[in-house]
Amino acid sequence: MKEYLVLKNVSKIVNENYILKNINLKVSKGEIIGIVGLNGSGKTTLLKCILNFVNYDGEIYVDNRQNNFLDKTGFLIENPNLYLNLTGKENITFWLSFFDDIDMKYVSELCSLFNLNLNKKVRKYSLGMKQKLGLVLALINKPELLLLDEPTNGLDIKNIINLRNVLVNLDEATILISSHDINELSKICD
Repeated sequence: MKEYLVLKNVSKIVNENYILKNINLKVSKGEIIGIVGLNGSGKTTLLKCILNFVNYDGEIYVDNRQNNFLDKTGFLIENPNLYLNLTGKENITFWLSFFDDIDMKYVSELCSLFNLNLNKKVRKYSLGMKQKLGLVLALINKPELLLLDEPTNGLDIKNIINLRNVLVNLDEATILISSHDINELSKICD
């Protein structure tokens, strides 16, 4: 299979301490990879490096490009970044403005699958509802690269299963998931 994501000697130093040290990784198109580690081991930092959200040493290529791939990327890193004074629908509408040619039927199906109350202000959402909205936003553009950091936080078992089904059925998406739940990762990762 074609290598879609390549990391070469990726390192991140904070206060003279290595958070990441010479990480090398090759992920083929369509693979689902789980990232497991202790708290503070650098899982989230690695995902942020791939997204170019933090400075790092080394090289990262997505589909043979070092930049300009975010239009084909979906992500949920740490907590969902949501506008709390907007409704779920208004958050989705705002996020849609960043993309061209979005399949609105697919977006509607995701919202229905996760049983989102789109007319409610996000500040009134529970932790699980915020997480589900964050997942919809991460998936909204049918990403070729999907980076998820502890995506099951706050989800009930039904929605964990729904998420699992969505992820394994994404056509040729390359997915990296950081999680403490090794059991869940073993059900979906290559």
